[in-house]
Amino acid sequence: MKNLTVRNEAKDIPCKSDVDGKAAGNHTHPAATQSAAGLMSAADKKKLDGGYLVKSDSNGLYVEY
Repeated sequence: MKNLTVRNEAKDIPCKSDVDGKAAGNHTHPAATQSAAGLMSAADKKKLDGGYLVKSDSNGLYVEY
């Protein structure tokens, strides 16, 4: 989205600054390992690899030890 303009009765509102500096929709992230963080910390990756059970309930995700 480049130079997007929202129009209303009062005036045109440029929205370009709202998306400037944001990542592209097709960017990638490294995988988390036990020694390097990715989208989760390395410590969390160790917990998941260690046989902990991740469950969810109405409050979100939690780890069962």
